[in-house]
Amino acid sequence: DELFSKVFDENMPSPIKPFLYTLLNDNAKAFLEWEKLSSINLRLGDFASYLNCADEILKMLDKPEFSNESNVDIKDYKQNLYSNIAQNLYDYVPERVEHIAQTTLKNIENTTDIDNLIEYCNKLINGALLSSKYTYALELTHKILSLIPNASLNPESPNFNIYFLLVSLIHVEILFNIGDM
Repeated sequence: DELFSKVFDENMPSPIKPFLYTLLNDNAKAFLEWEKLSSINLRLGDFASYLNCADEILKMLDKPEFSNESNVDIKDYKQNLYSNIAQNLYDYVPERVEHIAQTTLKNIENTTDIDNLIEYCNKLINGALLSSKYTYALELTHKILSLIPNASLNPESPNFNIYFLLVSLIHVEILFNIGDM
């Protein structure tokens, strides 16, 4: 700690600090530093850096040192982190965040929050279409369509759902782009 106070400003988080704390096997301090960095990055709007920090935090939570914590607390913390990622995933480079995006999707699928899952899938569809990953976008549209219960494409039907219609049109457009229609 004495060396850290001489080299680093106490109030200035740095990605080098958690790396060094990890080398010194002080995972609790490394975790706190990653947490500080992620919070600052999110507030500054640097989502790619936030995702890197979030990924490091998730890796740390899987380490044995954190097994002393309540499994419920760790699960809740992870769920909050995944939810925060999903809420802020609006402008990203799909190739750079693919791993964390997939992990976030899997975790949101494990919840009962269908609206959050649909919203997150929409963001992923947008990224997939921008990066020409049409089969992945198609998979996501399937997921959304299957989550909308008793929806109809017929405007005369009492179960008509305009959102279902729009996602179906996107689905057809994707099929045209990959040559299946």
